Formats: sequence, C-alpha cells, structure tokens
Amino acid sequence: MSVFVKLFLTILITFSLLFSFFLNHILESNEKNSISSLKNKISYNSEIYKVNMSQLLYDFNKEIIESTLNSLYTDKDIVKIILEDHTGTINITLNNKNTKDINAIKSEIALVINNEEIGKLFIYYTQEIIHKQIQEYKKDTIQFSLVLIFLLILILSYFVHMFTKEIKELETAANEIISGNLDYEIKINTNDEIGQLAKKMKIMKNYLKDKIDEIQEQVSFQQSLIDSVNIPIYIKDNNFKFLTCNQSFSDFLGIDKKDIINKTMKELQNNEFIKISEKTDKEIFDKKISKNYYTKVFNGKKELRDIISHKNIFINSDKNILSLIGTVVDITELNKAKEKIENLNRNLQNKVKQRTKDLERSNDELEDSNEELQTTISYLKETQDKLIESEKMASLGGLVAGVAHEINTPVGIALTGITHLQDLNFDIFKQYKNEEMTKDEFEEYLSTSKELNSLIHKNLEKAASLVRSFKQVAVDQSSEEKRTFNLNKYLHEILESIHSITKKTKININILCDENIKINSYPGAFSQIITNLITNSLIHGFEKNEQGDISISISEEQNKITLSYKDNGKGIKEENQHKIFDPFFTTNRENGGSGLGLNIIYTLITSKLNGSISCTSTENEGVEFIIIF
Repeated sequence: MSVFVKLFLTILITFSLLFSFFLNHILESNEKNSISSLKNKISYNSEIYKVNMSQLLYDFNKEIIESTLNSLYTDKDIVKIILEDHTGTINITLNNKNTKDINAIKSEIALVINNEEIGKLFIYYTQEIIHKQIQEYKKDTIQFSLVLIFLLILILSYFVHMFTKEIKELETAANEIISGNLDYEIKINTNDEIGQLAKKMKIMKNYLKDKIDEIQEQVSFQQSLIDSVNIPIYIKDNNFKFLTCNQSFSDFLGIDKKDIINKTMKELQNNEFIKISEKTDKEIFDKKISKNYYTKVFNGKKELRDIISHKNIFINSDKNILSLIGTVVDITELNKAKEKIENLNRNLQNKVKQRTKDLERSNDELEDSNEELQTTISYLKETQDKLIESEKMASLGGLVAGVAHEINTPVGIALTGITHLQDLNFDIFKQYKNEEMTKDEFEEYLSTSKELNSLIHKNLEKAASLVRSFKQVAVDQSSEEKRTFNLNKYLHEILESIHSITKKTKININILCDENIKINSYPGAFSQIITNLITNSLIHGFEKNEQGDISISISEEQNKITLSYKDNGKGIKEENQHKIFDPFFTTNRENGGSGLGLNIIYTLITSKLNGSISCTSTENEGVEFIIIF
C-alpha cells in the first residue's frame, strides 16, 4: 500500500469518525432540547392551571372547567387529563387519543383555596412524539451523511491525486538533484504547502549550485595556491594514490601532472625512495601520526638530491582518515651552504681563540683600571658625604648666627632697662637717705620701675624662649637620636628658630597640623627637611621683597604621616623637575648655591625616615612637595 493510499484512507476514516461524533452530538443535543422543552411546558402548565382551576373548582363552574380542560387537551404532547373534586361534585376525565405510552409523564397539581386542598388535576404528557421526531431526524441525517461522504470521497480523490502528483514531481526533482542534475526545473507553481515546499527546494537547488560553484572556485584557487608554492606538495588517498599535486612536485619528479593523478608512487618510479615512501605512508595511516624523514633521491633530471619529506594525515569529524598530505623540501643547496658555514666556523674559531687571548690581556688591563675607578668612586662618595655634612653644619651655623642676632635684641632691651632701673634706684635711694623724697616722686618711681620690670621680664622671656627653641632644634639637627615629639609644637619651634631668616621677607608661613599628632621619629632629620624647604623657597621661589605664601599641612592616616609643603612662587621649569633631587644640581650657583639642599631632603626622607617625596610644579604658579613617612 503506497503512502498516498494510506494518506487517503487516513483522511477518510478520520473525517468519518469526526462526522459520526458530530452527528451523535447533534442527535443527543436535539433529544435533550426536546425533553427540556417538554419539562418547561409541564412546569408552565402547573403554574398556570393550579391557580385558575383552583378558583373555577371552588366556584363549581363546570362549563368553564370543561372548556378550559378541552382547550388544554388539544396539546399534542398531552394524552390524558383527570380532574378530581374532593367533594365529588365535579370529576372530569379526558382520554380519547388512543395512545398507549407506558412512559407517559404524570404531572400532579394540587388545587388549593385558602390553604385547603379542594381537588387534584392530573395531566399525562407523552414522549412518543419526541422519539418519533428523533427517529425521523436520524433517518434524514444518515441519508445526508451518505451523500456527503460520497461527495467527500470524490473531492478527496481529486485532491489526493493532485497532491500525489505534486509529491511525485518533488520526488523526481529530489532524485535529479541527488544525481547532480542541478539544472532540472521543478514544475510546481502553486501557493499551497506543496508549492511552498517546491519553492524551498528550488532555493535549496540554487543554493547547492552556488555552493558547488563556490567550492569548485575554492578548489581551483587552492590548486593555484599550491601550484604557486615552490615546495613540492602532494595529496594521497587511502590507497596511496595521488589525488592532486602542485607543479613543483610534478617538476621534481619530471612527470606531467595529469600522469601523476590516480597513480601510486610505485607506478611512477621504482627506486629506493619508493620503498621508503610506501613504508612511511603505511605507518602514518596505521598509527594516525605525522612523520618527517631525511633521505637522498634522484629527481627527474637524475640528480641526487638531499630531501626532507614531511607527511601528515587529514582526519574528518568521525576520526576517519580521508587523505595524506606530503611535502618534499630539497635541502641540497642548504647542506652545501651548511658545509661552507662549518668551514668558515672552523676558521672563525681559530680567529676567536686568538682574539680571546688578546681580550684576556686587555681584560687584565681593564681590571687594573677598574680598581683605580673604584678607588676614585669611593673617594668621590666620601667627598659627597663630607659636603653634605658640611652643608648641614653650615645650615646649623647660619641658624646659630640668626638666633644670636634674635637673642641680642631682647637682651639689649632688657640690659638697657636694667641700667635705667639701677640709675632710678640710685637716685631714689639718695633722695630717701637725704630725706628729700616727696610722695609724688616715690609714686613716679614705683610707676617707672613697674614698667621697666615688665619690659625687662618680657624681653628676657622672649630671649629664653628663643634659646629653648634654638637649643632643641640645634641639638636635634646635630643628633641622630630617635624620640617622640609633638609635630605641631615642633613645627612652631622650627619656625621660631629660623625667624631671623624669615622676618626679613614678606613671606607668610601657615601651618595646618592637628595639635595632638605625636610621632616617634628623628626630629633632627625633620627639622633639617623643613628648614631646607623654607630656605629653598626663600632663595629660589621668590624675588627680594616679594610677597608670597608658604603653607605646611600635615595629616595622619593608617600610621602614615603625609606632609604637604606648598609655595606660590616662581615654580620649577619642566625640564628641571626631574633633576631637582640630584646632588649638586642648582640654578643659583652664581649666588653661592651648592645644589645639596633638596638632595639632603631626599636622602633624609628615603634613608632616615623610610619615606617618599614627590614634587609637582607649574612655572610661575609655585611648587608642591608631598612627603609620606
């Protein structure tokens, strides 16, 4: 049985079953509707005649009762009516339709007046009419179904024929495409599903044709590509027959390319190379490996050539070997060149040995020179350390001179006050002794002596403060000891110790530091760093009598101190910024600059404080140093 017959029978049986279910559903639905209609009629009659007949029976109006019941009895669904009067006055029975419906539905209606039952009305409804209607409907439906099924068979036969015709056309087209006839024209132009499938097949056919053309172009291109390579290349199948090769391989064998294809190496030549080639081909196919080997063979010109043969396999996704790809590299000229190079190397080695002896002699001389150089470097390092120490002492000396000058002023004022007070004491004592002192003179003496005492105390206190600050800073600068000190307080002591330098300028120095920051470090190094930074700003950052600002801000975070030193002076030229920490670098050598100020700062921070310093500057906008330790 063909697929088309199966399809036809499947459609026919499916439709027949569905149609049978549909008819059965219609019949059941009609039967239910008829019964439901009858029940509605029974309910309606019960409601209507219960009230009317109760009142008529109560009034003993027999004529109207008979008329009403006869009118009701004309209903084809009612086969029997019985009226019973409990008083026995009016009893009516209507039963002349000659029906024997044993399944008649009895409706009993109680006739009540003032909550008292006065009689009963019995109405019998037949179901035979409903059954007859359903039987007639079934008969008509079956006749219609037979006609419809016959028409359906005819229509299905036509469509199945058309469908199978198109399917056979598609089958023919598929066979043509499989056989390689991509020019076959598919003769289906409908817009149904088969037509859509035919269109897709046409698209597929054209796509395959384009792809085959594309693959052929790629094959042609690849052939041209390997032909352009001057290394012999070939491809063999599982039977060791050549599938293709390039022109270089053809030239190497001295055999035309068309005579190589579909032949084994044994069919082309018969020499030692053939035995090696067949052996390696078999090993590669069996073990699925690649292989290189060196041998000597005769080429097509009967010349003995040194070659390296490399062979590899091409495996598809199913791990099956499809082909073997091989190359032949002629290294004859390379070996000749290698031999020449080896000869040159031997000569070169002899020359190298001679040169080595010469170099050894030169090396001995260089070692002697190196010792002298190391001695010179050590001397220069020692000299640099001495210069740095000298610079520190010079800075301390300048500090001493400045503080001495600072102390001289308050001490001089205090000395003058004391001298004047001595003279006053002498005069007042003389007047007192001679009993010549008046009350006004004594009060004037007390007032003057009080002012002098205040002046003397104030200036001596200032001198003492200067001495204390200088003493602490001077001791720290000349000492290498580590101690705990308050940063804010110590900064102010440093500024006070160099007041003799800063007071001659119009530079305002601001300190921003928490009063509670204490560190355990080297105060001497810290003092030297701050002093050198301020001195450097005053010398290099500002012109004489120029107004400016210097700010020193200190913060503490995660046991690290960050010191930001800024001035708004000249700044540093960009080309000099990377050299400012180099020893002896200065732009003010004509005025006595040593070039060691910032180098000392860098050395103290990195070596003494184990910290870091960085500098950012914009010319004519100032400089900022960030110190972290």
